[in-house]
Amino acid sequence: MKNEVARLIRDIRTPNRKTVVFSLVANAGTSDGRVMKQALALKDAGYDVWLYGRLVEGSLAAETVEGVNVRRLDYFRVESASWGTRRLALSVFGRQSEFIDRVTQELYRLTTDHSELTSSVTKAREAILGNNDKRRKHSLKSDYNNIRERMIKVSKELKDIREQNFYYKYYLFAQNLLCEKLETIPDIIHAHDLMALPGAVALAKRTGARVVFDAHEIETERTPPLPPEKKKFIFTLEEDLFKKTDQVVVCCDSAADFYFELFRKRRPVLVMNAPDERYLGTKAPEGQDVRSQSGVPADTPLIVYTGSVGLEARGVDMIVKALRYLPGYHLAIQGPRNPRFDDWLRSVVEQENCQDRVHFLRPVPQDILIDTLRTGDVGVCAFQDVSLNHRYALPNKVFEMAFAGLPLCLSDLVEMRKFIKRVGNGVTMDETDPKAIATAIKEVYENRSKYQPKAQAWDILRNEYSWTVQAKRLRDMYLEMGRPSLLKRSA
Repeated sequence: MKNEVARLIRDIRTPNRKTVVFSLVANAGTSDGRVMKQALALKDAGYDVWLYGRLVEGSLAAETVEGVNVRRLDYFRVESASWGTRRLALSVFGRQSEFIDRVTQELYRLTTDHSELTSSVTKAREAILGNNDKRRKHSLKSDYNNIRERMIKVSKELKDIREQNFYYKYYLFAQNLLCEKLETIPDIIHAHDLMALPGAVALAKRTGARVVFDAHEIETERTPPLPPEKKKFIFTLEEDLFKKTDQVVVCCDSAADFYFELFRKRRPVLVMNAPDERYLGTKAPEGQDVRSQSGVPADTPLIVYTGSVGLEARGVDMIVKALRYLPGYHLAIQGPRNPRFDDWLRSVVEQENCQDRVHFLRPVPQDILIDTLRTGDVGVCAFQDVSLNHRYALPNKVFEMAFAGLPLCLSDLVEMRKFIKRVGNGVTMDETDPKAIATAIKEVYENRSKYQPKAQAWDILRNEYSWTVQAKRLRDMYLEMGRPSLLKRSA
């Protein structure tokens, strides 16, 4: 209520002030390309944008990035809040509120007990070491053993309850956001992914703000697949929270169809994860391109994969296995390096005995990535059909390779097939069959002039798939929502 009154007074005193947007995300924020592109697009459109990300090691609690106010919180700290804050946070969980309350109360109790018992064990041990009276020492040891047994019991109970973090993290995010002392009051709250949505809805209840849910993925269809009980939890949570949102944003047409069919409140707004054209003309420093980094001569076929390796679901192992049918071809993997994933893929590379033809390249800054990719011959994405999210995937790596001018070989899945058919800059392939992948790569490489984007393809890329187009959709949606009126809401 205080925040609502404060915003009402502020609106009366400064009627021409900028509309304030809070962008909420469960990662550090600035490293998430989609989140930052949207924040900058709204800032450039005249909004006062505040990005609330997660405080992680190496990140700052507060900074300003290209005019966007960035704040980072310890969203998942286990610390009980006031009764009023807990009640508000719980109120948005609808049918899940009783379960969430029970789990979090047990979490708080066990965390407090474990902390107190750990301290008591330390004090009891110090008392034993500092006492020379044998009779007293015996009594102290007995006390120490009793406390230690209780601590071990509580530790086990705490471990069991922490295994339910899938459920209570949504609540902790909301509660700890509500505990934050805000520097300003939002007019619109943009929640990236479901983890941030309960917090957005709760804060909107306090401030009267409008709420946008940005579904980066279909939440019930994440990879790896969720067990039935978790899928039911997510579905119920979404169903309840959708009633309290003003707009929904998705990354592809199929996801828009899915959410509209499921909840039928409104058709979601499509904002694809296209690369920012500001970077299209940025040249990579000499020696930074994929061919130079790989040490591959100009007359040697170079396949490019960009993005995280992941595990089997991303199909990079299938691309490696396709090399057995492509003698002389090399593969450059450009993107974030994760030792666990890289070690897994290196084991596949060793099995295929092609260590000298697969190149794990270090990541490069986003502003030079597209130019870095240009010296490849064929771009490949072999996502596997392991979930609806992958079946409907049209990831930013596809756009990055397309805007780099690479002809493409993509999985024969709904959105990628639609993209290839529309742009005409490559072929689709059976992503489950290394031999079929090899056949597609060879076809595209040997007919590069046919599949490289021509003037018409570039027009389609710019007019339908560019970030300029996506950002306009986002801004149009915001203009349609407008600034909420507390006078109307309280009438």
